[in-house]
Amino acid sequence: MAENTKSNLNLPNVLTVIRIILVPLYLFFLLTPHDSPNFYTYRFVAFAVFTVAMLTDKLDGDIARKRQIITNFGKLMDPIADKLLLGSAFIAFSYLGEIPVVATAIILFREVFITLYRFLVIKRKKQVIPASIWGKVKTVTQSITLGAYSLPYIFLPQPIHIALFCLLIVAVVITVASGAEIVLGARRRSE
Repeated sequence: MAENTKSNLNLPNVLTVIRIILVPLYLFFLLTPHDSPNFYTYRFVAFAVFTVAMLTDKLDGDIARKRQIITNFGKLMDPIADKLLLGSAFIAFSYLGEIPVVATAIILFREVFITLYRFLVIKRKKQVIPASIWGKVKTVTQSITLGAYSLPYIFLPQPIHIALFCLLIVAVVITVASGAEIVLGARRRSE
């Protein structure tokens, strides 16, 4: 039986708010300078905070679907919480010089473009572009990449740096491909 879906005070929405609250905490630990005596500790804490935040994303979606708890707050804030966490992490890593700025720019451009495109389709055609499997793959790939970068890998051997960079390239390619799939899919549905 579905729970009352009119109240915004429910477990999935609370988990979404927790994810938003975790963003500044994650950034605090992540942005510790490399020469700080607490660098390793803070990076492991940043990894733990990021992992908890991403688990709340999975958990709030699972609970909302299982209990059929759908609210306008959840539909709006869940993707915003994801974009806030992932986007701020990419920006922070570029600021730290650990992820190339071009990779962050491509990912952020895609996120902003697709968000605006979704709103445009809603406004013009009164249609909501459904989430696709590629969007979920994109989020998982970005999350794994950012989680790996959150660890204090910076002083580890070169092969680990190469592996992380390859993971980043995969995340960028999937991000672009998922954006293209959304646009092409929406155009096919409107024909």
